[in-house]
Amino acid sequence: MRRLPMLQRAPDPAGPDPEPGVLRPLSDVPVGHRVNVESLHLDGLLRRRVLDLGFVPGAVVHVVRRSPLGDPTAYMVMGAVVALRAGEAKGIKVR
Repeated sequence: MRRLPMLQRAPDPAGPDPEPGVLRPLSDVPVGHRVNVESLHLDGLLRRRVLDLGFVPGAVVHVVRRSPLGDPTAYMVMGAVVALRAGEAKGIKVR
């Protein structure tokens, strides 16, 4: 029986995380990285929307991909892929 070669993940084009453990906006996280939501600095309906989508403190977020023009960005949170614009993601602080 012939063995197939193992698939390897491509290197992250953004390189290693420049500042692991530093609190920063979700919009600044490079594609391919995983972060934890620390706090939300949003008000009103937008705050309610991102909480309902799963961006709650302690949630793990994986940055999946950015659109060709850079906005919006797709994030995987609680098993669902969600697209947020940079202005929305700036209010979500992650570590």
